[in-house]
Amino acid sequence: SVGRWLHHDTIAEDKSTGGAVCVNNCPSEAIVGTLKGSHHVIPERCIACGTCVDVCHFDAVTAA
Repeated sequence: SVGRWLHHDTIAEDKSTGGAVCVNNCPSEAIVGTLKGSHHVIPERCIACGTCVDVCHFDAVTAA
């Protein structure tokens, strides 16, 4: 859908602890990074489901 390509999630490095809860729950494996390190969303893989936003306990993931 067109909306999918307009949507993207971002991860705020200053809020993320690098615990990988978002990585482990992403159904499309769109989030990559290292444990306790920085993570980022690969927009081409993101299906805009919102799971990462829901599971992050630190409000580090935002939908745009």
